[in-house]
Amino acid sequence: MSQAQEGTLKVSIPVYRGEASAIRVRVELYADARNGGEPFVQQMTPIGSIPDIPNAFIYRATIHTARPAADFTVRAVPFRPEDACRLRIR
Repeated sequence: MSQAQEGTLKVSIPVYRGEASAIRVRVELYADARNGGEPFVQQMTPIGSIPDIPNAFIYRATIHTARPAADFTVRAVPFRPEDACRLRIR
């Protein structure tokens, strides 16, 4: 579900994670890049579980944007914090 009001977009979506734990899945609000810029990516927040459905949660994000709601999609991205590494730039 999404609502757009005066430059604010609110998105809520149910997500069934199956066997994946919360730290292994990142749910994001995504929009393709425009005018040579970067894509828009906003991590969504789990706000509660769905009763009687194991590993199912409601995720929410609120953003300020002039873009139409149709520009955005929700995606679940595999994420493993233990795989993150530091980069050294010389």
